[in-house]
Amino acid sequence: MKKLIFVLVLCVSLTIPALAISSNEIQYDYEAMGKTIVFSKNTNYTPEERQYIADIIAYGTFNDSSASTYAWCWLTGHDYQYEYVYAIDHKISPDVPRCFETTYRVETCTKCDHSEITDLGGVYIDCCPEE
Repeated sequence: MKKLIFVLVLCVSLTIPALAISSNEIQYDYEAMGKTIVFSKNTNYTPEERQYIADIIAYGTFNDSSASTYAWCWLTGHDYQYEYVYAIDHKISPDVPRCFETTYRVETCTKCDHSEITDLGGVYIDCCPEE
């Protein structure tokens, strides 16, 4: 009986932090690519901006068609705000830790919507269980 109670308490204690972490994130899953893009729950980006940024990071392409709006910022300077976004590549290693998390700094000008996405590097994380 003590073992059963211990197992139940252990399961509940492991589940609560997982729920707390996931409730503080907004995730975009690219299942076919085995990739997840993670934004903070407190992000200032709109859903459309988040989707655009997630697509850029997931597919690795950046097509900025707002070059004509740079003229104003060329004279006055950009007013960047930035946030950190994380990309998780799932199951890329056969051994634990199997997943790789890359940190990106996403800077967006509030005047002209010019964006800069900088790869800050990454680390292996324990995300997916072994099969």
